[in-house]
Amino acid sequence: MDTGFVTWDWNLDSDRFACLGDETLLGCLPEDAEGLIACVHPDAQPAFSRALRHARESGTPFALECAGERAAWLAIRGRMANGGDGARHLIGVMLDFTVRKTTELSEDRRVIALQRDLDSARADFDAFAYAVSHDLRAPLRAIGGFSEVLLESEPGSLEASARQYLPRIVTATGRMSQLLDDLLQLSRFNRAELHPEPLDLAEMVRAIAAELNSVSTGRPVEVVAPQSAPAWGDRNLLHAVLQRLLDNAWKFTRHIDAPRVEFGCMNSVHDNGRDTAFYVRDNGVGFDAQGSDRLFQPLQRLHRASDFEGSGVGLTIVKRIVERHGGSVWAEGAPGAGACFWFRLPAASG
Repeated sequence: MDTGFVTWDWNLDSDRFACLGDETLLGCLPEDAEGLIACVHPDAQPAFSRALRHARESGTPFALECAGERAAWLAIRGRMANGGDGARHLIGVMLDFTVRKTTELSEDRRVIALQRDLDSARADFDAFAYAVSHDLRAPLRAIGGFSEVLLESEPGSLEASARQYLPRIVTATGRMSQLLDDLLQLSRFNRAELHPEPLDLAEMVRAIAAELNSVSTGRPVEVVAPQSAPAWGDRNLLHAVLQRLLDNAWKFTRHIDAPRVEFGCMNSVHDNGRDTAFYVRDNGVGFDAQGSDRLFQPLQRLHRASDFEGSGVGLTIVKRIVERHGGSVWAEGAPGAGACFWFRLPAASG
């Protein structure tokens, strides 16, 4: 821990100066204000002199950190005080905080190194994402395209087994292409800059639900939402959260006679501040609660791909976006009893 300190008491009315403490810290105990100023490094003396002058003239307390003539680093504090003699006193202390400052500088260097490594990793990922987007998607399109061409050829030109396998190839390449798209979206949402603002998530839900119902011909989904659901966050990113949660609700109520989706929110106050928990509840097929910890992990699925389409990345995107807002996510459900997905967002500061 840091050691060594010196205190001073400067009677401004009588100009008497007294100094006590560890003499080795400064080499000697100064006898006046000029000697006190001379104890710090010459580069820091003008700032120290100004701080003493402002304290005398306006009563402004001050705090400085600077190199000393002997100690590597000094923390200096000073303020005006009224003495028992009725005179004005400027009192202060000098502390040796070399160990602490050295630790801070070491930590700063570590943070800089970590930031450099992070920037390098991001650059590497950008290169990988470019390769995924261009070099991998092109052959997938070729495989799927040629397979479709073969399927459209004359019936007698292909064996029956080939006509049986080709649709599977087309379906598999489509799933792989969708997975690549979702992984690239996950990377973009991880890195997107946040632009928080006041939002009404209920209004956002109604707009997304209207779009989903417009393309879900023959099976309109009943949507229940409050008049408003205030939140604070990035509009585009939270829209992506609601889009994926509602997409899931539509998908997993596909075989329900009277599909219903409810959106709502609850405010709470606790030791760490205020926040709001939002939820999207459906009456669909549900899921086994024992597997709920896998829901938000990338590429994890609780239903067979043949029953419900999807890459297993959508809920991972939801989790990453909410956590970037300082919130959390969780899910509740049971087989045949629907599902409820929750996400908690901190309230706006101030």
